[in-house]
Amino acid sequence: MEALLRKIPPADLPKTMEAAEKVVDKATMAKLEKTFPVPFTVCSFDDDDDEKAFIMCPSNNVADGEYRSPFTNNVFKKGGKKGSAKSKQTDEVLLDLEKKFNNVWEAYTKLYYGREAVGSVYLGETAARQFLGIFCIHKSCEDGLWNSYHEVQMDDPEEKTCQYHVNSTVWVVVNPDHDYKDNTTTDVSAYLTKRTSKVLKIEKFFLEEYHVQNIGSIVEANEIDIRSNLEQVYLPKTKDIMDTIQKEPEGPRQVNPLMGMIMDSSVLKKKKMGGVTMPGM
Repeated sequence: MEALLRKIPPADLPKTMEAAEKVVDKATMAKLEKTFPVPFTVCSFDDDDDEKAFIMCPSNNVADGEYRSPFTNNVFKKGGKKGSAKSKQTDEVLLDLEKKFNNVWEAYTKLYYGREAVGSVYLGETAARQFLGIFCIHKSCEDGLWNSYHEVQMDDPEEKTCQYHVNSTVWVVVNPDHDYKDNTTTDVSAYLTKRTSKVLKIEKFFLEEYHVQNIGSIVEANEIDIRSNLEQVYLPKTKDIMDTIQKEPEGPRQVNPLMGMIMDSSVLKKKKMGGVTMPGM
């Protein structure tokens, strides 16, 4: 199933995941959701609410259809309704660090993607009790969708260094303008990944501040690289291919050299003069 999902158009991923949920078991579906974590759904609130909009994903799912906010640790259902479940994140140290990351990540999200974009960070631990961070961004507008997902793992810090591992995934769909042909629906979509591992300097007296700075710099570099590849490589190449497919031939029609030799052959000319016509001529 995973190999099949990698071959479908990225724009069709949401409805394909919905269809897969009906035919595969829960364990397989959980694995697929981890491999293909995007696109996201946003839990939004009225302007007069004290809560901030946040992204709903497997990383903050505490019960069926209920998700915890990274800003307040409160649990909500889709649509901003209060949930009945309790948050599974009770580590005060991680919660404090999570809030710091979310404040920085929110500023980064607004700076790069605009005020309507939503960013969320969720912290936890791996099975080996190592640091695990999930950094998400969702941007939706009339012209398309942008979803980025960064999974960050961190080795145990050394005396002055720490190694970070970042797996970045971007799912983007662009809807071109088709006013000239109202009955045509076309989109350009991409699903890109990038893995990075880096050893960076830390100071144990300011460990949290260094983690925020180091992880932020790696994630930002990955996003810049993916955006540059989209803008400078993938989209121009796609445009070139489409222009080649739709380009009308210029000048007189080119004749296959072999067919030209057959047409000029003396045998064919004699048969034409004798009233014999070759099939297809």
